[in-house]
Amino acid sequence: MTRTIDRESTSAAALQAAMRQMEDYWHELRGQHRLPQRRAVDPARLSAALPHAFLLQRVAPRVGRLRVAGQRLTQLLGMDPRGMPLSTFFHGEAREVVGARLADLFDKPAIVELPLAARRGLARPRLTGRMIALPLIGDDGLVSAALGALMVDGEIGTPPRRLEIGPGLTRVDPLVRQRPRPDEFAHGFAERRRPYLQLIVDND
Repeated sequence: MTRTIDRESTSAAALQAAMRQMEDYWHELRGQHRLPQRRAVDPARLSAALPHAFLLQRVAPRVGRLRVAGQRLTQLLGMDPRGMPLSTFFHGEAREVVGARLADLFDKPAIVELPLAARRGLARPRLTGRMIALPLIGDDGLVSAALGALMVDGEIGTPPRRLEIGPGLTRVDPLVRQRPRPDEFAHGFAERRRPYLQLIVDND
């Protein structure tokens, strides 16, 4: 029997506010440290984002496995996604993009945001949204975990819903200070400005 999930859609503005709540909380946890600790995350501080939230554990260079997943993610997939790779939510081509961005997330490390979309089909309305992933220090002392949210605007319809990379901006914000180049010491001991790199890709 085909099961259809009919839920009142959350407004795009509410989703954006929930995503910003999550990022603000992550920055609060980070403070003056390089990155927040995974064990420091308190779900009670993520009230608006909690149904959309996930905790990710790195298991391969471009693979993250879901350790915790909010109710909205379960509705999207039609089953409990815990223990599954994040790529489970995406179509084949989009999985390559997600894998590359997970490598950025853990290796740079970086804050990552992706625009999302799901095609319209029978009993499946079109969905749009965004995903954010924020790197964390895992129990192993490495950048091997992430706090994130997968937020879509619209009724889910019949699960599972597979996502694509939607039109819009992809954000990759590296967080670690880069090593200075030798030529940067040529002008004495003046304080070097902290490098800032933001990659923005328009998928239109």
